[in-house]
Amino acid sequence: MISIIYPEGDYSSSDLAIRLQALAQSQGKNTIYVVPKHLGRNPEAIYKKLSKSSTALLLMHDKTGLDKGTEEEIRYLLGRSKNIHAILPSNVVLPKDIEKKINVLPYGGGTNKTFADIVQETVRQLEPKNGAKSESGNDFAVLLALLAMVILFIGLSSDDGNK
Repeated sequence: MISIIYPEGDYSSSDLAIRLQALAQSQGKNTIYVVPKHLGRNPEAIYKKLSKSSTALLLMHDKTGLDKGTEEEIRYLLGRSKNIHAILPSNVVLPKDIEKKINVLPYGGGTNKTFADIVQETVRQLEPKNGAKSESGNDFAVLLALLAMVILFIGLSSDDGNK
């Protein structure tokens, strides 16, 4: 299972995460879990689902830092040796110990790359070479392919081109 995490109050990332989950479910895949940020969330159920994840994707767009709950979720996953990829603006500052342990994929700012560019590059990097099967990256590559489809078909573009 792949978990999608986003900071509380990051409504663009929340919207994208829910759309990804819906798209995956419409294709018969129940492999995406979006960590809820609403008021009535159940932390016990969240951590139970996170423990079943093989990979997590941290999405950030509207925020430039992690809230306490999101940071705890990331630390929980890192403590269980889960793979975490983060697609976030280049100006986001993560705690150094977290940043060292996750695959940070920055966009915008000085990178001259858009959110869509980062997704496409990452999909290419995770594709198995010469027909080889990649167990660890396969689920994440599927997720990123879905993400690319969402970007193309739903049109999450902004005036600044950073989405």
